Amino acid sequence: MEGKIKKSDLTKFAKDCVYAHEKAVKLECISEDIMRSQIGKELINDNQGILLEVSKRFAKYARESMNVDLDNGEVQNLQNILNAIIDCCEENNWFE
Repeated sequence: MEGKIKKSDLTKFAKDCVYAHEKAVKLECISEDIMRSQIGKELINDNQGILLEVSKRFAKYARESMNVDLDNGEVQNLQNILNAIIDCCEENNWFE
């Protein structure tokens, strides 16, 4: 059953997409910084001592204990939606 979508819902959705986009861009940038660091390289190479020390500190500051899995359908669908929105904005010169 399709109903009419309110303008306020469109605005909220757009704002949620902006929020997600900002966080995704930050995630991409910080991911690159982390993986190029000495500690990131040690963790990729399975240095268990460094993992233990980083994990102790992570637990002190983390607010969530949920595992991260960015390779799932919802994240991919959001990525596709964000890219379609950005492409539409660029095609219409709305970023100026």
